[in-house]
Amino acid sequence: MGENMNIFNRVIPWFIPTKEDQNKWYKDELLENPKEVNRLVKEFSEISEIYNAKLGEFEARLTKDYELYELYLNVRALAQKTNFVWNRIEYKNKSEGDLKKMLSDLNY
Repeated sequence: MGENMNIFNRVIPWFIPTKEDQNKWYKDELLENPKEVNRLVKEFSEISEIYNAKLGEFEARLTKDYELYELYLNVRALAQKTNFVWNRIEYKNKSEGDLKKMLSDLNY
């Protein structure tokens, strides 16, 4: 068993990141974060625009006919996408604060 463990250790190198590695990763993430948030805000706006148009169409048609199943499914899917993208924006903003804290902890 001990011999097999030595082979395993040689085949799979174990990498222990240094403070410098972590510092670089956190800084890279912080540089990317505003771009990602901007992209997500744009995506959120685009989905919201489609959602609002579909919702208006749904409300208008609701008074005229009852074959709204497909439209209802589109509206529901867009509501879920909007919620998902908004949650990503919130996560990215929180992540930025966390990364800044981790960077400051590394540089104490």
